Amino acid sequence: MKELKTTKIADFILNQIKLKKIKVGDRILSEYRLASKFNVNKSTANRAVASLVEKGILKRCPGAAGTIVAAQSLYPVGNIGFLLSIGQTSFCPRLLRGAQNAAYSRKYALQYLEWCPYEDMNAFWSAIASSKLDGLIVQGGPVPDDLPFPVLNVNEYPEQYQNQNWVVSDNYNGGKLIAEHLLKAGHREIAFVSIYSKKKSMLDRAKGFFDVLQEKSIKQLDERFFCLPARSANIGAVIESIYKRFPNITAIAFDQDSVTSRAIKYLEGKGVKIPYDISVTGFGMLQELYNHITITSINEHPFQMAYDATGLLINRIENKRKEPIQETLPVELVIGDSVSIIPN
Repeated sequence: MKELKTTKIADFILNQIKLKKIKVGDRILSEYRLASKFNVNKSTANRAVASLVEKGILKRCPGAAGTIVAAQSLYPVGNIGFLLSIGQTSFCPRLLRGAQNAAYSRKYALQYLEWCPYEDMNAFWSAIASSKLDGLIVQGGPVPDDLPFPVLNVNEYPEQYQNQNWVVSDNYNGGKLIAEHLLKAGHREIAFVSIYSKKKSMLDRAKGFFDVLQEKSIKQLDERFFCLPARSANIGAVIESIYKRFPNITAIAFDQDSVTSRAIKYLEGKGVKIPYDISVTGFGMLQELYNHITITSINEHPFQMAYDATGLLINRIENKRKEPIQETLPVELVIGDSVSIIPN
């Protein structure tokens, strides 16, 4: 029991340091006042303070100066979890590296957490809730509302995004940039292929794309949208549907580089030359998928996205930011060699 009380007092002091309620050189509460605050005897408070002095976090001063916060930096000052699935592309590892760099720069430890099977979710969330995390970054799924620390969604909007914390790339403008580039290159017979998803981020890509086409008076907009029902679906069947509906098609925009890469493989297997016979674009700039063709794509800057998100979450943890975290970060069109120019 005494050990639990000692830990409770030490955690209280550490939390005050983390929240910057007491800073380097500041005097902590006297052991008499700590004993009174936690309803323990002075020897228990003394042990708690001594444990932090031994770690170099506190320093006892001579005479009546008391005990102060030592100049030595405390690491970690807190712990953040990052819940995501690494997957088979570089995108999520780049998110993780960005978060790690930001956490380390603020003297926080970052713990990588992998999504568990659906049937184990209740136990999974119970374990996370009872952990010693100070905050959680999430990519790729819903989160309970009752976690005892702040949660920030990165790269994807949460289901109730109006009232929750998120940092995402500007998917809408990314869709616009792709459409504007294709139109500038002279393409008018264009189709858009999207993986079936109700996620706002994916819908925004399509909306940005088709808003530009509508502004430029491109006809048959609804017919130009093609849906790939799943990541593993037959990309060849979708491409053949496009050719059947638009025999003179000159460009196809895909909402993910991974799908663009599969489409290129299918088209070249049929003897179609990219970009001379048909132009293609992607989204995500996953260079490891490009092989011999550099895809014209949208760079979402995942490293910077997660770096910024982590800093914002730490600000919330340290009570430096009260308002909801809702940030949309700029994206960049990266022009490759997968789009040809059609002369006027």
